[in-house]
Amino acid sequence: MSSLDFNNLGDEISNGAICHLDYVNKNLIFTPDDKVYVIDFDKTRIDCPVHDISSFCTEY
Repeated sequence: MSSLDFNNLGDEISNGAICHLDYVNKNLIFTPDDKVYVIDFDKTRIDCPVHDISSFCTEY
């Protein structure tokens, strides 16, 4: 099991992480063959991956 120390989120975590930050139903396309496509990258930025995960979870 891995853990993340939220008190010490340094540059090594966010370095190079591209985050979408806008996971709403209009930005996700689900195909009949179980593929998911993400569109609309207007809010995309380099950020901590946890921010992207929390953004996804709050939408669903």
